[in-house]
Amino acid sequence: MSEQAREELARRIAGEVTLSDDPGATLRKWRTDFGVSQTELAEELSVSSSVVSDYESGRRESPGIGVIRRMVTALLDIDESRGGAQLRQFARVLSAGFDSDIVQDLREYPTPVLLEQFYEAAGATEIVSGDRDRINGHTVINSIQAITRLSSEEFYRLYGQSTNRVLVFTGVTRGESPLVALRVVNPTPNAVLLHGIDVEDLWDHAADLARLDGFSLAASTRSLTELLAEFRALAWHPSPVVVHSSWIFWPAETGKTYASATYLSQLTKTVRRLLTGGFALVATVWYGCASRPRATVDLV
Repeated sequence: MSEQAREELARRIAGEVTLSDDPGATLRKWRTDFGVSQTELAEELSVSSSVVSDYESGRRESPGIGVIRRMVTALLDIDESRGGAQLRQFARVLSAGFDSDIVQDLREYPTPVLLEQFYEAAGATEIVSGDRDRINGHTVINSIQAITRLSSEEFYRLYGQSTNRVLVFTGVTRGESPLVALRVVNPTPNAVLLHGIDVEDLWDHAADLARLDGFSLAASTRSLTELLAEFRALAWHPSPVVVHSSWIFWPAETGKTYASATYLSQLTKTVRRLLTGGFALVATVWYGCASRPRATVDLV
């Protein structure tokens, strides 16, 4: 993990909390962005969960710089113990040369994801079908910031590692600007999701441009917080966890091998720890051995 990325992210979080009119709410935002519960953060800080709750709700006096530093360090340590998904995400944005107010999320998936699955996670309505039905990643972009501040070359870097992705433009009012801007980028992405707009309010020529360039076009009005949470869950586990007969399984995000206990209850706890984040995430886990049929267990 890049120490530079960690230090930069720590400074950014601490600065945002310190300068916020509501430091508790800003702390809560970052904690939920990291997918850390109040209890988990409290355990890392060796305090009771009520202390974290009091700071976030404003029942305690605004935290000083020492408390903020400890909380930020705890969040980053928890993230690293889980494989460093948030730190890697931030490092990707930094390496692409973008400020976080332009690129709000940029992720590559371990395995391809069906576009239909992505739209379902986004609560999106597809307006135009594209030429390709799978994606390898997504980029969430503040449309106004990107259009007013990025050159055509910088716009192309929004693709990350692959153009086989969804570009999600947030803060859209009609959809004209991002779709026209995409006309200067070649090749085009697999799909474009316009966030914050109802289908009936879409620019009249939006569908025509999508058909012309062969990408799928969709719209969603789900809140940005919910959207980012769903995308994060999708990127962490786009496919089921497979448990082999030897009771060893390989979570895609960490790339490490874990050997679970024999009992399914203990296996369940282990998988839940991998599927961290506090989301309403359901995974299908296959278990069994040569002597009996496989079965599925739904974990919520």
